[in-house]
Amino acid sequence: MRFRFFTGDDDGFVKSLTVSTQPDQDVPAPTNLDDTTAPTKARAVDRLAFRKLGDQRLLAVVRADGSASVHTIEDSNSMKLLYEWKEPRMRAGTSYIGLGLSETYTCTNAGHFRLTTLPLSATDSATSKASLPMRLCDFQLSPSYDSFAYGGDEVDLSVWDAERAFLAEPAVATPSNDTEGSVKKRKKPSSNVLFPGELWRAKNLPNDNLSLRQPVHVSSLTFLSQSPSSSNNPSHHIVTGSRLGSVRRYDTRAARRPVANWTQFQSVRKVQQGCAEHEVFVSDIKSNMYSVDTRNGRILCGYRSISGAVNSIAITPTHLASTSLDHFFRLHPAYGPPAVAGSQAPKPNKGETVVKVYMNSTPTAVVWDQEYASPLPEADDNNGILGKDTRESENDDEEDLWEGMDVVGAESDHEVSRPTSRRRRV
Repeated sequence: MRFRFFTGDDDGFVKSLTVSTQPDQDVPAPTNLDDTTAPTKARAVDRLAFRKLGDQRLLAVVRADGSASVHTIEDSNSMKLLYEWKEPRMRAGTSYIGLGLSETYTCTNAGHFRLTTLPLSATDSATSKASLPMRLCDFQLSPSYDSFAYGGDEVDLSVWDAERAFLAEPAVATPSNDTEGSVKKRKKPSSNVLFPGELWRAKNLPNDNLSLRQPVHVSSLTFLSQSPSSSNNPSHHIVTGSRLGSVRRYDTRAARRPVANWTQFQSVRKVQQGCAEHEVFVSDIKSNMYSVDTRNGRILCGYRSISGAVNSIAITPTHLASTSLDHFFRLHPAYGPPAVAGSQAPKPNKGETVVKVYMNSTPTAVVWDQEYASPLPEADDNNGILGKDTRESENDDEEDLWEGMDVVGAESDHEVSRPTSRRRRV
């Protein structure tokens, strides 16, 4: 298969990259989609989002200077600017941490939440804005685009209705009625009281063995839908990664506390829904990336030869792409979890890299062009839907056959000899 991906980097460039899953294939150099853009750190790409609406294939880009734009993608590896606007509430040290492209939702780490309805009018009246809590780290739209979730530093996981969020009151309590001239204090809202428009909010874990409160630092989150390839089914399952190294799975219908808490990871940088059901990819700050079974938290495999922290992941039905701080774009096969949880042990040959491309600047975001996935000229029958090699299964069957046979005759010269009475006989 051939796939095309779009990447954004810290120099402000948006590039197109076409890769092939067939080995020994030359990978063309990334194509800059906007030749008029000069490299500058001030316009570094924070997030990318791709979606097809009607006959248009749209790519949304948000940048560090507060600008946001929507482009149409042409088949000739070029993009055309449709609409552009800027978030006036951006300040120094503020960056975008969320972007969605049903309508265009944008969110910054300071809680500046905006809905831009396309096409824009001349007076920019087709925009709505709201205020969310500050110190956010991640923002994600649900697969059905009717709700969103966020989390951050001392901001626990929260799920909101995407339409009612703009009709709600600000996410801070009103000042108390003090005498004129006195300092007005804002009351901290109770953790059990939801804001207007807020559907659900997580509850922190109980205190530890020393009766100390456990800190909250949600660094990344992702919705888990029953069919990752479909965006029409609602999801009540959310997985979060913590800067303290824990990965938690929530069911918003069951309880406010996580239904599972796995602590075998380092400081989590990115969590992303997998290519198959019951699968999630987890990356940390120590250049590790794992495939994890969400039913039991078991690590299915670790992806090797990554020398930089993975900061963005894009999934396809059969593969996943990652960008990391070592300036590389990588394409990996996805294997999927076993049908029965815990029934398949991780294999040592899993976790390889199919394609590795050096980028001139540090990539910050990657998305898959969903309309560009074509078969190779010569069909590769060795790869299944989840990248499983049929030759590998044949070798496994052969190994099972040899393991099931009894031992007859003398042992190997390299092994310590045993009494003949302990040898198995046929």
